[in-house]
Amino acid sequence: MKAEESEAKINLASVPLGMIDYLVERCGEGRVLYGSDLPVLDPRQPLGWVVFSRLPVAAKKKVLGQNALRVIRPCRSRLPAYNRPPGL
Repeated sequence: MKAEESEAKINLASVPLGMIDYLVERCGEGRVLYGSDLPVLDPRQPLGWVVFSRLPVAAKKKVLGQNALRVIRPCRSRLPAYNRPPGL
């Protein structure tokens, strides 16, 4: 995978204040993915990092789901119908 095609996931154990904004600013809103360590850790903490960031709503939507849909779209045909996200 080329560097410009890579994604940044936010499932770090500790994210300092403003880190999500920093990642989006440096990497671009189309290259940051919401991630959690579920089932090991509670997914609400990384979700809150995005929801309460200073990002515009459109960027939050990309980070929280739209970017992930774009990444898995090429694999759609291999997913069972019951596992296909709506709009994919």
